[in-house]
Amino acid sequence: MEYTYRYGKQHASIIKLAKPLMQFPNNIHQGDMTPLAQAMPDEYKDDNPIVAYRNYVIHEKHYAQWNKNREKPTWWVR
Repeated sequence: MEYTYRYGKQHASIIKLAKPLMQFPNNIHQGDMTPLAQAMPDEYKDDNPIVAYRNYVIHEKHYAQWNKNREKPTWWVR
């Protein structure tokens, strides 16, 4: 996990939710998946939500850093 790698501790969400999330609910309806919401400006939206998210973070999230011997993701191309 990136948070643990960077800061040497576990994120609170892992501490609180790891055990409950290990159990898959048995009453989940099997069927078509609802399309993923893309909560971003229209200019970044794409039929593929992964492409949309990557476009959005590349152009809008200027806080991204690669340090502690981490390489930039291969898809991070302007």
